[in-house]
Amino acid sequence: YFLAKLTDRDAPAAARTMALRAIPATHAKLKAETLIELLKQEDPAFRVEVLRALKDRAEAKAAPAVREVAKGEKQPPTVRAQAVLTLSALNEGADGLIALAIDPSPTVRHEAIRALANANLTPTQFADLVNGLRRQGKDNNAEALARVRGNPMKHK
Repeated sequence: YFLAKLTDRDAPAAARTMALRAIPATHAKLKAETLIELLKQEDPAFRVEVLRALKDRAEAKAAPAVREVAKGEKQPPTVRAQAVLTLSALNEGADGLIALAIDPSPTVRHEAIRALANANLTPTQFADLVNGLRRQGKDNNAEALARVRGNPMKHK
């Protein structure tokens, strides 16, 4: 029942969201290809749920579609942030996360920096991140960089 409701294009987004929540992400009949196709739906809350399911499945073949959502500047920040979290679970490379860590959206930036926490960055990657954050000039760069280095600063 839930799988049929999930793929019913005429069902309201709220019903499809509830159906997706009711299906374990690893259910044999719930395919990554189906989830990737569902990312094209308009409703942001539904797309966040789809991204969560893709995160739980952790199939690398979903990475290109998820990366597209994360980079999509016309996407709502909450959807993009969930896409960053999903990419992290899909073991997105540091270069892709660095590009998102210097994104104009603070929500996306913060999620990407969280994903980079304790990452083993090369000196070049770290320099790219530092330079990108300097260009942004909007965040507390020292705190962001400390988080990437695995030394979160304590707020006073």
